[in-house]
Amino acid sequence: MRPFAVLLMWCFAAVIGEAVAAPPVVIAPSARIEPTKPQSFTVTLTPEMLQRKLALSLLARLDSPGLGGSTYSMQVRVNGKAVDFARLLNKLLETEMLSGLQLSWYGQGAWRVAYSPDYEAANRADHPACLVGGHAYDFVLQVADLLKAGENQIEIRHSEGLIKNALVIKDLALVDEPARVVVPDPAAIDPKAPLPVIAPKPVGKVAFGVQCGADGGLKVTSGKVTFEVRSSFSYPNAGWNVLGAGAQWPVAVAVAPRGDETVVTAQCAAYRLRRVVKRLGDHLAVSDELTNLTAGDLHVSVKHSIVTAGLTEGEVYLRGLKSRIMQGNDSGGDNPTVYVRSGKDGLGIVAEDDVLRAQCSQVATKEPAEAGLVDHYFMLPARGKYTLRWSLYPTPEGDYFDFVNAIRRNWGTNFTVPGEFAFAPHPTVEKEQVPDLGAWVRNAGLKIVSLQIPMPEPGVLSHGLAFLREKAEQARLKDQADRLRAAAPGLKVLQYLHVYITRLDEAVEAYKDARHLGADGKQLSYAAGSWKPTFWLFLPTTTNAYGREMNKTFDLVCDELGFDGVYWDELAYSRTDVAYGVHDGHSAMPNMETLTVQERVALTPLYCQDYQVQQARRVLDAGKILIGNGQPRTETMTKLHFPRFVEAWQPASLRTAHLYCPLGLSSPDRLRTEEDIVPSVRSHLENGGLWYYYYNQSLVKLTHPTVTQRMFPFTPIELHQGYLIGKERILTGRSGLFGWNDQSKHRVYVYGKDGREVEGFVAPARTIKGSNFTELRLPAGAVAVIERVQ
Repeated sequence: MRPFAVLLMWCFAAVIGEAVAAPPVVIAPSARIEPTKPQSFTVTLTPEMLQRKLALSLLARLDSPGLGGSTYSMQVRVNGKAVDFARLLNKLLETEMLSGLQLSWYGQGAWRVAYSPDYEAANRADHPACLVGGHAYDFVLQVADLLKAGENQIEIRHSEGLIKNALVIKDLALVDEPARVVVPDPAAIDPKAPLPVIAPKPVGKVAFGVQCGADGGLKVTSGKVTFEVRSSFSYPNAGWNVLGAGAQWPVAVAVAPRGDETVVTAQCAAYRLRRVVKRLGDHLAVSDELTNLTAGDLHVSVKHSIVTAGLTEGEVYLRGLKSRIMQGNDSGGDNPTVYVRSGKDGLGIVAEDDVLRAQCSQVATKEPAEAGLVDHYFMLPARGKYTLRWSLYPTPEGDYFDFVNAIRRNWGTNFTVPGEFAFAPHPTVEKEQVPDLGAWVRNAGLKIVSLQIPMPEPGVLSHGLAFLREKAEQARLKDQADRLRAAAPGLKVLQYLHVYITRLDEAVEAYKDARHLGADGKQLSYAAGSWKPTFWLFLPTTTNAYGREMNKTFDLVCDELGFDGVYWDELAYSRTDVAYGVHDGHSAMPNMETLTVQERVALTPLYCQDYQVQQARRVLDAGKILIGNGQPRTETMTKLHFPRFVEAWQPASLRTAHLYCPLGLSSPDRLRTEEDIVPSVRSHLENGGLWYYYYNQSLVKLTHPTVTQRMFPFTPIELHQGYLIGKERILTGRSGLFGWNDQSKHRVYVYGKDGREVEGFVAPARTIKGSNFTELRLPAGAVAVIERVQ
């Protein structure tokens, strides 16, 4: 598109001797930029104008008839230089929607822009997509050092090609640079101020009350609050059967107490329900056996809700995210929880079995006022039977993390994370990015390294089955692994694998029965872009030919090439978890008007689960290391223990790792120098997570050891906001009196916000009721590692 040419003049004025603020240098009153398109603006500046120290100001939105969230979609360049997160002046980098979703204004090389009909709607407080504190549209960016006398090129590009909404710009101008909005550093802690005592909480029975009414509903008393829990089950042609207030079933609900169990039965023409409610030491376990009484496929939507009407100081967490307006929705079997709190007391719901975990959403509404799990995918085949299982966790005088930690104990997910991890550069750029492999491993504190996606030619990735054909690339990667182990004895080197995508075009016909189809019946793919060629999506199983052929990649890596294990990318699914043209036995797209089966489908975490288990055990049983991208979405996969991380481009993504392995990759967007490591680690701790390296190695050079030397191994005991308690060590970004309620001694290491260890830091030992504690008063921006010495 032809650039706009703007030649601007400006003058000074004085009124009674006092200077009037200079007007903005207007570049364009408005602009409309279509997806993937750039638009350039030319502005001519004089040397005198540059003395003003100008910043770039604009309003931006994605044109939409209503509010609809936001996405990274605006790239800004000034005279060819990218304007990134470090240049944001007028607001903090992190923001939050009223729904509770925490977001970053910059990510994946672009600025976040809100879908909106105007420049006001998202600044209000009447919609879940509104932003806390406003500033939904305005950006003021530091660019003074990028400007020059004469012509300057300002380029704004709509970087998101998967949407049709235009990027709409308003009031593009240069303005006097304002003071940067920053998070205030906490004041120095008074050396005499009291500190919280932080140690693992006693584990045992939880005092709570439970009543199962004649209507089948539950009332659970947690502390001073009694929560009402109701369940609803749809029946064909738009109706609902309810357990709880308003229960009406064709066959009357029967409730039979049996010791620590209560059996509830109910029936309609389409299905029979048999519920068992069992009281355990710290929670209630609920099993709902549903039997299809018909000769055809039966859809049953399921809702399990905590009534929120009338709660004082009410809070709702959906999939680990606190909603500011007691409403919202999310979905994901990685953290299939809803937690409701009233004052100091709470009650949480969690899905347990494979099907409910994979299918459920987490929903809160104001009308009716309730929050809980909703499953609209569930179906039973003719005369079929299945048991959906879920649990209720009371937390008297507790919080969301008390709920999480109780689930973790019962699920057995407090397993050891052995060591720090990073991706090695591809061999073609290794010397440029990491010239000294040994120093890189030592400074990063690495124990495990994964090699990159096979790339036999620049920009050509050998995903999936293509790797079997690339003998030269196999040899090149094996050589790199050998050199890494020679440079750092004891280092474990893994090879990247992805089972769902393959670059080979002939695979589309050869493995026709394994294609991952969309709703239109066409095979899904990742279109060729900066990486090529097209990547085709498949569904490997233990019985199809594609799965058997994909097995050979595991054999190649673990046996023939001798790697120490596998890094398995997108382990649970790729791109989307819904697949058409196949069936997992219990999933269907419903007709929501009639609440009947519209079309059988499969959810990848269920359909490919046997294959996931088979290949995970193949690696682990061989004594190899397995690391996965993405958390388990079924009970079955949760019982297999190996490190799995989430991509924490936004630290709030760590909530999806709270129930299994609390690991998150760092965000390359915010890791630009060594000095960014400790702030990134602190951010992970604030979101209840551990930290793995993920960064641009051509940009960040690791020149000295940092906190990652001391963070592992780590076996979780408790997760909390701001600190993690493990068997071997406590990691914290907060001050306190830390210990394990025992006589173990402690070694303390403190790292400042520059990433270097603070020499001579004093953390006195204290004895409280016969147990040893460390008095830790952290400097602003620091993190600490407290090692437990038996």
